[in-house]
Amino acid sequence: MQFKHIIKKGVVTIAVHKMSDDIAKGTLNSILKQADLKWNRMRKYLIIIEKTETGYSAYVPDLPGCIATGKTKSSVENNLYEAIQFHLEGMKELNIEIPSNKTEAGTLFVRV
Repeated sequence: MQFKHIIKKGVVTIAVHKMSDDIAKGTLNSILKQADLKWNRMRKYLIIIEKTETGYSAYVPDLPGCIATGKTKSSVENNLYEAIQFHLEGMKELNIEIPSNKTEAGTLFVRV
């Protein structure tokens, strides 16, 4: 994952196993400070990944219309990350307010 600096040339690169990996808040704060970015420019969105007959599909409940597909779980995560960036860029160009992340997920165990 890379972040471009707003003013200066260069990028900050974060190596993660997969796009959904969590980064410790202190580490992320350090990275954002080095890139001269602020938390208010970052959003964390829940994604839903579903297995299909030919691979995977995924969507972002808080960003209607933002979907991706891929042959592997990793590829669908990467494709969805790019789709989210593209989706948000389009919203900004059209002066559409970027929605906040409101959706949460959990797991329940039930007797069957």
